[in-house]
Amino acid sequence: MSLKLPTFCVEWNVTVKPWLKQSVCCALDTKFKQQKLPAWQPILTAGTVLPLLFAIGVGFIPIGIAFLITANNVCTNRLIVT
Repeated sequence: MSLKLPTFCVEWNVTVKPWLKQSVCCALDTKFKQQKLPAWQPILTAGTVLPLLFAIGVGFIPIGIAFLITANNVCTNRLIVT
């Protein structure tokens, strides 16, 4: 049996057994391959956002202290040219 595959399949003339016809032609029609999967959406509540915000803030305190110490230790030289 010669079978012309639909346009979403590779367009070749192939010989397919009747019991294999469905799996060959319709194997590409999945939700994953057609990109119809539902999207994951995070649930943002105060119980999850506030601890994360405070943790990030505490994480940046040492960086700020390091910048402050570095800025205070900068030496400036003045060269007066007359």
